[in-house]
Amino acid sequence: MPDYSLDLLIADVAILHEVIGVAIESFGEIGIDQSDEKCALHRRVDALLNVAENFSQQIAARAERDIRSLRAEMKGRA
Repeated sequence: MPDYSLDLLIADVAILHEVIGVAIESFGEIGIDQSDEKCALHRRVDALLNVAENFSQQIAARAERDIRSLRAEMKGRA
């Protein structure tokens, strides 16, 4: 996905998570039964958000290790 970072994806999923949560709460406030499907959708989006954040943390950790490795390699060549 060119021009679309993982951070933007996480932000979009987080917004979707909030929108679904607000919609579910609104249904309850106006007397509409909060269906299991909508609650299940909210749980799935929550899980997706957790996976995306975990993946982002793994990428950041790997990048940090690669940077340290490259710095050590460059010092060895100097």
